[in-house]
Amino acid sequence: MSVARLDFRNHRPASLLLAALFVVSAAIALRSSWDRVDEMLHGDRYVLPGFDLNFQAFEVITLDSETEKAGLRKGDIVIGINGRPAQGWSDLEVPARRARTGDHLLLRVKRRAGAGLLNRTSRFH
Repeated sequence: MSVARLDFRNHRPASLLLAALFVVSAAIALRSSWDRVDEMLHGDRYVLPGFDLNFQAFEVITLDSETEKAGLRKGDIVIGINGRPAQGWSDLEVPARRARTGDHLLLRVKRRAGAGLLNRTSRFH
């Protein structure tokens, strides 16, 4: 019985794809680690999120009292942040992660009101 030997010279595209996947995963892990270290060293400069969203619909599911005073309500659907439309999760996550204490986030939300939806823009800090 012969043992099949894997020869990477004959599978060059697969080897390049595997190397590219390794580089991407290493970069993501490094970035995540860097963010955690930065939070530990400079946690007082990061903004605590005042609300949580449903991942699929961008609907506000929980919020703290300060955020509620600023005008956000449970059930609001976030459709934009800082003047940019929210088309994917990273469109919301990146500006929120980059915000520092004292920064303002300009959220554009749709709110259910009676028979239709209201568009509302609110400033949070």
